[in-house]
Amino acid sequence: MRIKMAIIVLLCCLWGSVGTANCQENDTVYRVVFSTFDVGSAGKYGYLQNSIQSMLVARLAANDRVEILEHTLSAKEVALLKKGVEGRDKVVQPVAADYLLMGALFSIKSGLSVNVTLYPFSQEKSVLHFSFLMKDVGVLISEVEQLSQQITNKIFGSNILEPYGKAGNKVEKSGFITVHPEVAYKRGLYVGSIVSESDKMRATAVGAKRTIDISGEISAITVGDLDKDGQEEVLVLSQGELKILGLTEDGFDLLDKVALPKGKRSHALSIADINADGVQEIYISATKDLDVSSMILEWRKGSGFTLVANDVRWYLRAVKNTQRQCILMGQKRGLEKNAFLQSGLYQLKLNEKYEVAISKKIFLPSKANLFNFIYADLDGVGTPEIVVIDNREKMRIYNSNSELLWISKKSFGGSSIYLGPSQGDAVNDAEQWGLSVDEESDREPIFVPNPIMADDIDQNGSQELIVNENQSVGIKGFYKLRIYNSSRIVSLSWNGENMEEIWRTGEHKGVISAYSFSSKIQNKRVEGTNDTINKYRGRLYTGYIPKKGTLWDLLPGSLDSELKVYELEFTKRAEGN
Repeated sequence: MRIKMAIIVLLCCLWGSVGTANCQENDTVYRVVFSTFDVGSAGKYGYLQNSIQSMLVARLAANDRVEILEHTLSAKEVALLKKGVEGRDKVVQPVAADYLLMGALFSIKSGLSVNVTLYPFSQEKSVLHFSFLMKDVGVLISEVEQLSQQITNKIFGSNILEPYGKAGNKVEKSGFITVHPEVAYKRGLYVGSIVSESDKMRATAVGAKRTIDISGEISAITVGDLDKDGQEEVLVLSQGELKILGLTEDGFDLLDKVALPKGKRSHALSIADINADGVQEIYISATKDLDVSSMILEWRKGSGFTLVANDVRWYLRAVKNTQRQCILMGQKRGLEKNAFLQSGLYQLKLNEKYEVAISKKIFLPSKANLFNFIYADLDGVGTPEIVVIDNREKMRIYNSNSELLWISKKSFGGSSIYLGPSQGDAVNDAEQWGLSVDEESDREPIFVPNPIMADDIDQNGSQELIVNENQSVGIKGFYKLRIYNSSRIVSLSWNGENMEEIWRTGEHKGVISAYSFSSKIQNKRVEGTNDTINKYRGRLYTGYIPKKGTLWDLLPGSLDSELKVYELEFTKRAEGN
């Protein structure tokens, strides 16, 4: 097999001499440096690492406006790039290049997924992602050829977009755009009313969106009926304070607020009635200095907030299990001072004194932790899949046997929240609780992604995902701080092999730091047209920081947030119409 692949690479190099048509008007030569492709998750396909990388080098080098540098970045040099934490202008480049090309191979149930990412060293250019799924090694050459053509078309040559206005697709000016977002964005569809239509679903904003200013950065949002009056309350966590808001016809009422204990860094918010006393507990997962220090609160109309448990030594999160029942899950920190997460997830129980104890161990894929996964029945067969956002912001879909079915080429769930103290704040050699300089240097932040939401929006038995897609500034994954300058919310649906986008919001300049979604009205049938259609309702809540990721965020008070609520109506065409 290795000899055969060597012959394939040689043929590809000869074939590449034909060259690639180039339609750009300028004659700029782009210098590209490769890093060794990651095969940590390649399984039985690991032997293809050099073959795929060599073929891609040959195809790109065939373009006379692309210079492939002979230098290949080593793991040490990639680590050097990772230390450029302040921004791209301070990153020490091992070589003078315009782009860094990184790749990874993933063995999934249906074959080999090859993901390639191009990171520009210019701040004006965007990070770009490409991928292909190969079910048969015999089609490797054609798949790599198509991949190289996509790259050259996108960056080095003309950018060929799909024609606008395919049958069944219709767009109006909106904040929700079609399944061809680049085309719609170039046509001037920015944040505003929300409209999106495809052959599967139409999403429309109903009435005006409601907005309220929130002091400080919104770090988490969750929604639920806390007082059992049939109306949703909105819980907003920001700047060491928890607010409860009620919705009105044209805005919000502040129902209550409470300052949280000082010195804590909160990173997750969830609600559930775990002890079955008829009142939903509010779980805030948090750390204080190097320790886990979570909180449990309750809220009752009239009597307000009660802190029923403090300094809980578990990370906490309420999760819907495989039977869609709400359970409490927990995870411990590691034993080493800079190990802020220990392997092992557990279902927890809560007694009448609000003390937590282990109920049973939960088994999940190795990339999953307490904060980065959900169960979702994506195919509607009744056995939920496991959806994970890994520490590189890639979405992974696993079946119930923890077999990897799909991994995204795009990044989702982007968040700058991580476990433990702010980087550098815990360095204190003189105190036992502090980290040494070396321990802080070796610390790899464990980021807490924005939560993945799952909902059967059109009531067809299979759930859709709602997730944020934050665009990073600089080379993603190359430094420990994450900075974003634009954001959107997208909804994804499983088609049996891939997650495909069905609607999205328009681009927000700044950062969507938190969001939530809830179904509102279901099974409302509207007749009187040639097509019979069903309409469903929902609410999208977004915590938006307009100046995040800009120079303005260096100024005091510039990171205040906005809470926006959209009333949405979804229409799914009935089968056969």
